[in-house]
Amino acid sequence: MQDVGGVLEVSLDEVEIDAGDPDLSVDMQPGRYQILTVSDTGHGMDASVKERIFDPFFTTKGMGKGTGMGLSVVHGIVKSHGGKINCRSKPGEGTTFEVFFPTIEGEASDPEE
Repeated sequence: MQDVGGVLEVSLDEVEIDAGDPDLSVDMQPGRYQILTVSDTGHGMDASVKERIFDPFFTTKGMGKGTGMGLSVVHGIVKSHGGKINCRSKPGEGTTFEVFFPTIEGEASDPEE
């Protein structure tokens, strides 16, 4: 999208995931999840790129334009909180990431002074 423009959409939804749900991965527990969806109409990714996007230091950007650590770090943080990331992408059509965060139940606490 950097060269030719496009549309970037961001949304947040809540979903209940049961034990038999295909969205439930081995690292997740059944329950309520917040799904942060980020999608674009960019150039998309082919299968060989998509399978490496969470690898540390992997990047498709030119020299000096990225470290390849962004998605790797995000993936680690999401997984450590009991969530997961889904990615759908097609060359020429764009990419959609769905980030699942477990819903935290209870009341917010007052911050300490």
